Amino acid sequence: MELGRRSADGGCLPGAGQGNDDVSGWTLQNGDSFDLRPLLSQTGWNGDPASIGDFVQVAMAGDSGVISVDPSGASGPGGSYAVATLEASGAMDLSTLLAHAIT
Repeated sequence: MELGRRSADGGCLPGAGQGNDDVSGWTLQNGDSFDLRPLLSQTGWNGDPASIGDFVQVAMAGDSGVISVDPSGASGPGGSYAVATLEASGAMDLSTLLAHAIT
């Protein structure tokens, strides 16, 4: 699934400030991955893996992971926006997401 545009798997998630999509049936155990490139292209991220956490965050809401993006990075103006809720994902954090992501 690609975050930010339609993919062959049928997923299309909004950019920062354009809503939050619920993703059901995505689990770490079934080999799914997320292509974060479309979402990251809407940010000021320069491709440095050490700074990706300034632009993409993962938080838990119950047993669901919530992916948020900060278009300018943690040190810039503005804030972060939730773009996806991975329903019933189980415990996850940014490292877990990145292990199943294309950046």
